Amino acid sequence: MNSKAYKSYEISKNEYQELKYFCLRHEEMRQTVEKSEKQSKKYWNCCISITMIGDALKRATDNEVIRAHLQLAVTTNTPYERLGIPMGRQQFYELRRKFFYILKTLKMG
Repeated sequence: MNSKAYKSYEISKNEYQELKYFCLRHEEMRQTVEKSEKQSKKYWNCCISITMIGDALKRATDNEVIRAHLQLAVTTNTPYERLGIPMGRQQFYELRRKFFYILKTLKMG
């Protein structure tokens, strides 16, 4: 991570790492929701987390195709080169930074 680039969105290196690993747990949380009973605290915590990631993705871009690529990137740590995303590398990483900034604000409340 280029720490200078993330400074424009006021995300420290440690905050970025926390947000990154939060997103990487997306599939695990989705499976927990499918397997857990609706009354359990774990179920509701995972639902809130999944919703938060989805909301941040929607706020980051209106373009559904770009959003799908961005979701794949942040939830599986897939690099730009493997995404086949219809936008430039620099634009993509700027959008990714924007996503993490939005996610940070949603998590902080």
